[in-house]
Amino acid sequence: MIESYNSHCDTFYTNTILGTGLKMPSDRGTLVSFFERMQKTFPGLTHFIQRDREGDPMLREDSDAGTYRWLSKGTNVLASGYVGPPDPQAGYNFSNAVLEAAPYYLSISPIDMEYLELAWGFEFRCKVNHHEIIAEALFGDTTLGQLLVVPDSKAIGFGVSVAVSISSDTRTQFRIAVQPRTTVPQIRTGQFVEEPLAVIGVLRQWPGQSPGRDLHDLHRHLVEIGIPLVEERLIGPIVTPIRQAIARRI
Repeated sequence: MIESYNSHCDTFYTNTILGTGLKMPSDRGTLVSFFERMQKTFPGLTHFIQRDREGDPMLREDSDAGTYRWLSKGTNVLASGYVGPPDPQAGYNFSNAVLEAAPYYLSISPIDMEYLELAWGFEFRCKVNHHEIIAEALFGDTTLGQLLVVPDSKAIGFGVSVAVSISSDTRTQFRIAVQPRTTVPQIRTGQFVEEPLAVIGVLRQWPGQSPGRDLHDLHRHLVEIGIPLVEERLIGPIVTPIRQAIARRI
């Protein structure tokens, strides 16, 4: 069993998003049948949500406990996730079950896949300047970090977004994003609100590799690739320093 990631942050989640080139079926009967199928496998999926007629329908578990599964279907997107899973494997298993059932109810085929994306999210609730936290944890004495030694300087734009190809054909890509929520007015007044500072790792597969592979098999393949990336390139070098920088300020 993979070690739980919940201890590394306030909220951990894992999401899977499938994008398709053609529109998925949207009639009531198809959607209800698909949701009923998932509800039989995961009985906790009892909350149906659609904020308006144009919104994407969502089925989720009760979120009051802080840990829950969810899935939603858009016109060209099928998304699922697990917030606060007991271990990452539970999150992978849920999204894999969604992708295994979806082709039979939504007429989805690997041929129609535009991309398949697996995301790991680590959120920190902290009532401080997120940009300063990122600057301290990730930039330190680097050239960019040294901007903060300029008299009267304050960190106001230290978000991070980098991406690399991890396959020779560039169709498998890994992106890391560090997303601060602190605004300039908050920094100016010193009145910060407790919004999450997010660290997100995203592994995306574009079509072209392993033609004919089932979607849930491709998802398992991405999990195998992603686990060492998250544990060696995301948690240790980025998530842990941010957690430590926050701890020094509270």
